[in-house]
Amino acid sequence: MMKQLTYKGVTYNILEVKHGRYYLEDEDGNKKDLAQSTIEKEAVFSEDDHEEKPSKLPKVEKKTEAQKEKERNDYLNEKVSFMAMRDDDKYVDDITVTVNGKNFVIKRGVQVSLPRYVFNILEAQQRQIIQATNTSDRYIDKSK
Repeated sequence: MMKQLTYKGVTYNILEVKHGRYYLEDEDGNKKDLAQSTIEKEAVFSEDDHEEKPSKLPKVEKKTEAQKEKERNDYLNEKVSFMAMRDDDKYVDDITVTVNGKNFVIKRGVQVSLPRYVFNILEAQQRQIIQATNTSDRYIDKSK
């Protein structure tokens, strides 16, 4: 027999409990998912499932600040592929990026692997160049 609960007057079959969410289906086949915290506050379990109350279910593990910081550092240190544009005019010199005293020299026209935090700096630089060019173009257009 399928486990059931009643939420806001509607009886649902519990399809699955995963990652802190209840995946439910009503009699008409309509599906719904609700957070475990909502179920704990507002739902009523059928008498047959008395032993399956939310308090008996495993709690969702909350990440500590140290775990969050480690994940962030792992993400920023992850290697990404990058190739800087090269031409025979303006874009011929290597790019040097310095972060906290650590230098990265990036050859133009060559596919390189570098930490994501360096890639993010290069992306921000490109956005600033585009914004400056657009602003400059507006002033030139106004002066005509």
